[in-house]
Amino acid sequence: MGTSSPRPPRSRAARLRRPQGEGSIYFEDGRNRWVGQVWLDGRRRKVSATTREGAARALGKLHHGDESIRSIDRRSRVGALLIEWQTMALPNAGNAPSTLESHAWAIALWQERIGSVRLVELDVVKVERALASMAKAGLSRASLIKVRSSLRQALAWAERRRVIAYNPAANAELPVGAKGTRSRRALTAHDLASLLAQLEGHRWQAMFALMARVGLRPGEAAGVCADAVDVACDSPTVSVIRAVHLERGRPVLGESLKTSGARRTLAIPSDVAELLRPLVEGEGLLFVAPDGGPVWPSTVRAELLDACAAAGITAVTPNELRHTAATIMADGGLPPHLIADVLGHQTTRMVDAVYRHRPPVIRGAESSTLPA
Repeated sequence: MGTSSPRPPRSRAARLRRPQGEGSIYFEDGRNRWVGQVWLDGRRRKVSATTREGAARALGKLHHGDESIRSIDRRSRVGALLIEWQTMALPNAGNAPSTLESHAWAIALWQERIGSVRLVELDVVKVERALASMAKAGLSRASLIKVRSSLRQALAWAERRRVIAYNPAANAELPVGAKGTRSRRALTAHDLASLLAQLEGHRWQAMFALMARVGLRPGEAAGVCADAVDVACDSPTVSVIRAVHLERGRPVLGESLKTSGARRTLAIPSDVAELLRPLVEGEGLLFVAPDGGPVWPSTVRAELLDACAAAGITAVTPNELRHTAATIMADGGLPPHLIADVLGHQTTRMVDAVYRHRPPVIRGAESSTLPA
């Protein structure tokens, strides 16, 4: 007489619940077998075995390949996962300090809104409600995209580690009506000349010139030291090897740049070289705050706004001076791949999508003629 298949006592529920997204396992009387089922890609998939453990293993292979499904700790919270991702994964990813600061800012926002939510209860609706709350608090659409990206990356990391079954942030939509960010502006060559004339004698005149004429990022320009500038030759250059970034809210000089392609040596115009010449006679940072440390981004921005007002031109931010440099190079006929090299990009995608500003009057069509 054969051994009968294990069967759950009548007092137990026929269907045994599993964590959300992991499917379910139940005993089927008609077949006298354990059955596991899960929805994958919109289809219900089933496996069966003579024991519950066997059904769980088969379901795990179906859901995750050859690995069994890892049991989810139903007490785990989103906040704990975010901190684990921030302390374990991000330091090994080679991110620039500014990127780490951006993730830390996003994590704080998520902690406030869904940090106490259990991982097994997190779904798309909760993520979208949190994003709507952030939009109501004043975050722009661009900021919401960054915040959602941080959560998506953290949950993708957890998904790869079999801590969660699916990533709800991957399908979360931004709230309708989220305010857009102001379009980036670029100065005309005439307005730039007026601005630089207004800045004559300013302690940071050369720093603003590096942004507007050479296309340095604000942090890169603020991080230029004497050893990175060569104005003693016929072809003066500046090497981008350091940058000022915020660390816990304070400006810090470091050798970590924004991207792998940001480290570069650039030829500079002769007039910019003349502005730098008296500054490289010393050592260390060329542009400093009154206390001798790195400049504060907020102070640099305020000084630039004041200079724009005094020059009677459209107000721009330090980063928009970089846009100005790219636009002037494009207007001068410099090919996109060379503009990308100057700006420190590895491809022309950002040049085309972000730094290329359309002129008020687009010429070209007026020169076309039809045959008589």
